[in-house]
Amino acid sequence: MGDRRGLAGPPLVDPPGWWRTSLRLPRDHYVRLDTNDYSIHPLAIGRRIEVKADLDQVLAFCEGTEVARHARCWARHQSLTDPSHAAAAKAGRERARQQPAAARQLDVEQRPLDTYDRIFGVIDGVVSPPHHDPDLSNPNHRRSRYPPPFTSLSVTSIRPHGEFMRRGLSPEVFGL
Repeated sequence: MGDRRGLAGPPLVDPPGWWRTSLRLPRDHYVRLDTNDYSIHPLAIGRRIEVKADLDQVLAFCEGTEVARHARCWARHQSLTDPSHAAAAKAGRERARQQPAAARQLDVEQRPLDTYDRIFGVIDGVVSPPHHDPDLSNPNHRRSRYPPPFTSLSVTSIRPHGEFMRRGLSPEVFGL
């Protein structure tokens, strides 16, 4: 009898047979384990969940609360859906459809188009040359990792005349 008092309770860690992962639940509220998809309650969408599986069952927890329990399926490429998860997802879709469209729209800043002309240096439909003149003798000058913008781009710089001729086309047809 004295030996039993010295024994500790069951360990607080899971048995070594558990497979475990943590992930953010995607919008479709399913988790893939092996090749099978298991449904998770849709209230956990976008939250971090912990999925644990052993040889008999698949469990999912969100912030310590169980959000799914399925019998482990050993068949391949199956989708296992709890009816309560499907009903909750359907109710959520109905609520989303009933929301007024104006409430879902975002306010987006609208700028006059000439703002973009100033930003990109476009004047009368022609791209202006870069406005910076780098002082390469200055040791504090930092080169841009991006090349300067194109000043002009023509079809001839993309496709040489020889390719037109091989295809039986004349560059003059295209105004080149």
